[in-house]
Amino acid sequence: MKRAGFLIEQIADINNLHLAFYKARKGKDLKDEVIEYRKKFDENIKKLHNEIISGKVDVGNYHYFKVYDPKERTICAASFSERVLHHAIINVCHYYFEKQQIEDSFATRIGKGQYEAINRARLFTKKYKYYEQKLAKGIWSQEEYCAHIKPLFAFVEFADTYNLRRKIVGATVLGRPCSQNKDILPRALTA
Repeated sequence: MKRAGFLIEQIADINNLHLAFYKARKGKDLKDEVIEYRKKFDENIKKLHNEIISGKVDVGNYHYFKVYDPKERTICAASFSERVLHHAIINVCHYYFEKQQIEDSFATRIGKGQYEAINRARLFTKKYKYYEQKLAKGIWSQEEYCAHIKPLFAFVEFADTYNLRRKIVGATVLGRPCSQNKDILPRALTA
């Protein structure tokens, strides 16, 4: 695949950052973090623009909380400014990321989602009777059935993103090589 260039400039473009803000705030207008960000909107957008261009974006400011429905899980929520950054990156890079995805990847993809993923999982369950038999015989509970998959989704090793990042010229938004980014992983995911 040919490497894509000048993406950092496109990500840092003020119009892209405005669009990213509007996508990030969707459904969250009444949250304190969004209200505060909006009060200094131009200043915050300009700050994010400068951080992206300089390669020194402040990331890793997670808010941790637990949910208990249907089971206890620790959630790591990015700060609002990081969510704006996420949208800015995806606005520009989605096309390039999409090319690298396998057919059975469903998260945040247009035309795919949780229901499509469930249907695909059902297809594999029928195809590979081993799993279905273990569930039917009560050898595995539903939780045990999913337990071997769960660790794969806890976090993505930054080293695994190396091949994708090297295909994008100037992919230094964090300002550090992949191997040095492990310190920004959320505490809940490294324990």
